[in-house]
Amino acid sequence: MEIISINNTYPNYSCYQKPTSFKAIKGLGNEAENLIQYGRKLVNEVSEGNSKVKQAWDKAYQDYLSAIERKASESEIREKIKKLKEIRIDTEHAALEAQAKNLDYQNKLDSNIKKQLNDQHIVKGFGLGKIAGYEDIKDVLQREFISKIKKEQKGEKVDIPSAFFFFGPKGNGKTTSTLAIAEETQSRIIDVSDDAFSIEGFYDLITQKSIEAEKEFAKKGRTIIFADEFTKFCDTGSVYTKKIFDFLKDCSQKFHCTFFGTTNFLGRAGEEIKSIKPVFVSYDPPSKINMMKILKYYVDGREAGELNYSELADNLLDWANQQGGAFNNSYLKEIVKNVSLESKRISAKDLLDYAKERFNNSLLDEKTLKNYRQDYKMFIEN
Repeated sequence: MEIISINNTYPNYSCYQKPTSFKAIKGLGNEAENLIQYGRKLVNEVSEGNSKVKQAWDKAYQDYLSAIERKASESEIREKIKKLKEIRIDTEHAALEAQAKNLDYQNKLDSNIKKQLNDQHIVKGFGLGKIAGYEDIKDVLQREFISKIKKEQKGEKVDIPSAFFFFGPKGNGKTTSTLAIAEETQSRIIDVSDDAFSIEGFYDLITQKSIEAEKEFAKKGRTIIFADEFTKFCDTGSVYTKKIFDFLKDCSQKFHCTFFGTTNFLGRAGEEIKSIKPVFVSYDPPSKINMMKILKYYVDGREAGELNYSELADNLLDWANQQGGAFNNSYLKEIVKNVSLESKRISAKDLLDYAKERFNNSLLDEKTLKNYRQDYKMFIEN
């Protein structure tokens, strides 16, 4: 059985899944060679369609060889190997995500093969599988968009919302959710986040993209128009902001496109945005249950001891509360990733120690959390 990946020719990925560690400097040669042989093979397979991957690997490898030749210090050699490992890990994850994106491949799998792949975590990261935890949000997305799109793709007439607004503190999955939805529904996605420099220009851009979406609908299906931090194009005193809101009220029905906007501060759009009748989705900093699922999501597949995720989440939340702040999902991902690079086996103590050192002064602060609570009250509770 072949696993299709970045260049659609990546064979039997599972044979590459060998955990590699090189914590001990004694025997470093063997450990490094295992990493290099495995990493080089992996990078060469994946990088046929992406020369940047190979260039990054080749540079890191030459840096490593140079350090050996210069008889560099143990710590410097460790740093060179750490860089190689980081590229290898990122390349693995890219391969997993890319193969999952191949919808033709997904659709051709029979149920038995799908079960095998799920058991091996091969298709982890496809669609809503990219989102760890947040089951309530996934339920909303499934009900309000994904299930309706699938009906539309079968030729059924269905009322699909014209706009979704994802809001909440940075790093909690708003953009990831948009990409996951596009992947799950096989929808085209057009990112207009950085393509306009004024409110008037943004209005012209989304109307133009909507007309293009309607032309493409028969062949390619629904289009998602995506704008990150879209509230920078909202000014309650602007005629063009009103035009944008009016346009978004029925763009789904007229142009077969849905607007997805993300923002850290929805209140900047003003209450008039409610006139669109969009779907508002709030992204909280992770609760205990969500934190447990996120940590497990990123630890799975890495070398780790037995972790009590409930106790670990309690300790992280207690410490963050003492600091008057909160973690976000991106911080949790960073903690796991960097501890896995530094440690032979991930432990709860390593994760907690790294979190305290790295985020001592950079958690989501009380001002950010207060703004979020105000937005939640304005757009969800009211």
